[in-house]
Amino acid sequence: MEGKTGKFNYIVASMLNALSSNQASGMSTDTLNCDVDSIAKVESEDKVFVASNYENLSEDISQGKGEYLAAYGMLLGCSDENIDEFSKMTQENYEVIFSGDHTVNDVISRTKILIASNLAGKCTL
Repeated sequence: MEGKTGKFNYIVASMLNALSSNQASGMSTDTLNCDVDSIAKVESEDKVFVASNYENLSEDISQGKGEYLAAYGMLLGCSDENIDEFSKMTQENYEVIFSGDHTVNDVISRTKILIASNLAGKCTL
């Protein structure tokens, strides 16, 4: 979330900081803002966020609005200007995102596929 501004980025960062146990250790070992394996870090943030907020996120997606859905969109690279479109897309594809037996990884990968198909250029994965 480094370098991003805005209300939803603040919400995402706050939620992740509250859930992340590495914040305290990062401060003491000077690794909190480390860029090593940044892709793995982002994927880990996705997983932590979805796993920790699963029920709330599912409810927000079903309604097409809400703080958890907006934060999820921001975490997946959608800007404030594109959150409404992201929210509508995920609501319309709720059954796709949460179909069958699914894991946190399934929810994330299905959402990313939908972003690539519907919001290319508007959200940066």
